[in-house]
Amino acid sequence: MKRETACYVKLPQIIDFTDKDGNDLMQEEIQTNYERIRQEVRQQLVEDEITCIKNDPKLQNLLKHDIKSSFDKRHNLFYYSVSIIQRFSGK
Repeated sequence: MKRETACYVKLPQIIDFTDKDGNDLMQEEIQTNYERIRQEVRQQLVEDEITCIKNDPKLQNLLKHDIKSSFDKRHNLFYYSVSIIQRFSGK
């Protein structure tokens, strides 16, 4: 066994997560990537759900067709987003 482990070659480091002061930033990088992906997935879920609602005659009445301002659109989308996220997260 010793002979076999003596032949092991150390793998090269592919990426370094240390800053100029030598602090390890891997956990921060992982958290940043997680939050970005989570936001992208949530946004895609909202867009997919709104498309489904628009395409379902039984649910189309849930969407307001007479939205006048962009604020109203964002406000409306926010509430749809919250309800969809709650639905998918089990809350």
